[in-house]
Amino acid sequence: MTVLVTGGAGYIGSHMVWELLDTGDNVVVLDRLSTGFEWAVAPEAKLVVGGGPPPRRGAGDLSEHQTLAK
Repeated sequence: MTVLVTGGAGYIGSHMVWELLDTGDNVVVLDRLSTGFEWAVAPEAKLVVGGGPPPRRGAGDLSEHQTLAK
């Protein structure tokens, strides 16, 4: 199953991502990185970042329908 985790670059969200990956799920993380960190996201997860200049792995915001289509 593919799971969307909002806030997945923060403390709680990043731990949730690791747990989901351990159970075999595919994980997409959507985070603005205002308090989270890109390095906190497991490399196996797809990171989509909203706000500011786009980082290496994507750009988007939950309010943007195009982002959710990715």
